[in-house]
Amino acid sequence: ILTVVRGTPKATLLHHICDGLNLDPGGILEYYGFRNTFRIRSLPSRSPSTATVRFISLGVFSPAPILEQGAEQLRAELNHQLRAHYRECLNDDRPGMERCRRINVHDGRFFTVEQQATLITYEESTASWSGVWLTDFGSNSSLQPWIPQSSPGVKAQFYPIAPWGECSMSSMAPQGLRKNIDIGRYTHPNPFLRALTDLSPDDCRLCEKDPFMFLSDIYDTSALSWMQVFSYLHASFASLPPSPTDQAPRLRADKELLDRSVSYFSEVLSFLKHPPETWQSHARSKEVAKRLITDFEVLRAEADSLSKWCSESISIAMSTISILDSQKNLAEARRIQFITYLAFIFIPMTFIASCFGMNIQELANPGSTLRMYFTISVPFTVVMLMIPAWIELKDWV
Repeated sequence: ILTVVRGTPKATLLHHICDGLNLDPGGILEYYGFRNTFRIRSLPSRSPSTATVRFISLGVFSPAPILEQGAEQLRAELNHQLRAHYRECLNDDRPGMERCRRINVHDGRFFTVEQQATLITYEESTASWSGVWLTDFGSNSSLQPWIPQSSPGVKAQFYPIAPWGECSMSSMAPQGLRKNIDIGRYTHPNPFLRALTDLSPDDCRLCEKDPFMFLSDIYDTSALSWMQVFSYLHASFASLPPSPTDQAPRLRADKELLDRSVSYFSEVLSFLKHPPETWQSHARSKEVAKRLITDFEVLRAEADSLSKWCSESISIAMSTISILDSQKNLAEARRIQFITYLAFIFIPMTFIASCFGMNIQELANPGSTLRMYFTISVPFTVVMLMIPAWIELKDWV
């Protein structure tokens, strides 16, 4: 028996499932993913009783939202919408509402949505098993927090998940590049609607005996979804914005995504190498497990490589920003220095002029001429200019 719960479940339903099937509520609460909590990772010697699979969906805005601050403003807006959506899922208790764990904005057009699913098994034996399948994928009528509310008319479309092929990053690409990547009909990130993979009849029959075979196709879909995003990141890094101030926020967001993926891949590899006792009891299961281990090791290496590239690029961008700021400050210092030198010239002359303008009998002689003014002010100004010159010369020596 496989019980499937789609989207945000009601609290009473989860309570009924735990009591009716005698399940550990810890697995249910872990799937729920309350905010301000953290998940304890399992050790290889202690395999968890639940299997969590994470998916990522690559989407594109059509048309691209036009915002004053670009991708940074879009990133902040979608994060705010996601937090509001999470509170609505908990407070309104809407059954079946689609959930999103994270929304990542990569530039003004492309974004990714992270979701997950959890399998909790019970009544396991070598001949059959039962389980509860909890997924974030709700109904098509669910709210869509990945669409910015400040940009009416903007729609989101998601790429299908395929083992290979080419994806166009531009709507002006030739039709031949887009005929296999028809994204117009995918308006929700549900990977099971977009996956172009399938199990063989023999593997489907084996699913009834081994829960790992049921998860193998799901792990395969997860791996393909992450590889699709990594392929996009490779292509997009070649066309980063020229300004380092625009590069740094994008690279930081991508690095956070890559670091999370490395942690997820490590957990999957630990689970595949140390499954529960009744799992992978057939030769076919072990063969599929070896293939998945190879795939996820490649994914972890790819994510780690991209993360290091982002770190280096962030360092270069920050160094460039520091150099530009230093040059800007140096130019401003030169302007201030020039104004200071002008002050050393005009302030003494202004002082002498103000002295001649005093209502004092000695200075009120109508016989005073302009020549007398310059005779006094010029030597005084030269003496005043020699003071900063002497200080700078002293520091230089």
